[in-house]
Amino acid sequence: MRREGNKPFLTLMEQSIMLLIFALSASICLQAFVKANNLSIHTAQLKEAVSMAQTGAELLKGSCGDLEKVSEMLKEQGYTIQKNKQWILVYNKELVMKIAGKFVKISNSNGEEVYELEVRWQEDLDEK
Repeated sequence: MRREGNKPFLTLMEQSIMLLIFALSASICLQAFVKANNLSIHTAQLKEAVSMAQTGAELLKGSCGDLEKVSEMLKEQGYTIQKNKQWILVYNKELVMKIAGKFVKISNSNGEEVYELEVRWQEDLDEK
């Protein structure tokens, strides 16, 4: 008779263990989806940063490093900028591009650097 009394207990124990395994599996899957979403957001931001840095680099090359010309071209393209004699800040959605000397740096809204590009160009010897 004692064996028949243990059957409901064993069934309940088995279902409890299955429920714990299911909950553990669900939490692992949820973590994977969150990580994938964060990676997707980061990748999209990096892609936009690379494109923005290439734009800044091409403008620097085209103007041979003249920040005044670069700022005029950026204004013509509709960018919001802030500048002084040493650098230009360009604001675009969640990213900020800093053009300073021979570098183009892209940062996100948290101030974390997303992408950096060093720019070089060939200058004519006749101009100097």
